[in-house]
Amino acid sequence: MDQDVSGHRRLKSTGLPAAEAGPRPRSRPGPGACNDNPNDDATLTEGVDRPAAAYRNPRALIVDDNECNRLLLAHIVALAGGTSEQAADGVEALERLADGAFDVVFMDIAMPRMDGVAATCEIRRRKNPIVVLAVTAHYDARDADRLAAIGFDGLIPKPIDLILVLSWLFKQAGASVA
Repeated sequence: MDQDVSGHRRLKSTGLPAAEAGPRPRSRPGPGACNDNPNDDATLTEGVDRPAAAYRNPRALIVDDNECNRLLLAHIVALAGGTSEQAADGVEALERLADGAFDVVFMDIAMPRMDGVAATCEIRRRKNPIVVLAVTAHYDARDADRLAAIGFDGLIPKPIDLILVLSWLFKQAGASVA
C-alpha cells in the first residue's frame, strides 16, 4: 500500500483508497502468486479464491493474433488454477483442438489466415461440443445473436474483463463464482 498526498492509504493494484477497495483476498501459494516484490507496482499476489467443491482445473485454448491478449488470458486462466495453450489464428486453433482436450476456447474474431468465425464454423462442422467464446473489441448488441447462430457460446468484449473470464472458467470447471 502507498500513501497519497491526502494521507489515505491506496492499494497499488487499484489506486483506490484501501477502505473503498474492499477486503483483499487471502494469500495462497501456487498459480495465483505472480509477484512478491513490494517495490514493484504489480504486487497482486493473493490469487483468486476458488470454490472447493467439485472444482477441476480448467483447460483453455486461447486463440488471438495479438500476443499481449493471449498472455493476458493465459494469466487469467492460471489465476483460476487452470492450464492453457495458445494459437495465433484459426488454423493453429484447429490443429491444437485435434491434439488436445480443452474445456473452453477463447476465440478472437479478426485474425490472419483463418478468422474466428471460420474456425468456429469448422469446430461445429466437426461436431465438437466445446464451449467457444468470442473475444472481440468490435461488437454491438446485434452481434450476440449473430455469434450464437454461428456457434459461439458467449462473448468476452475487449478490453478483457477479469471477472467475466473467471466466471466462464469456473462455470466450465464445475464451480460457480460467489
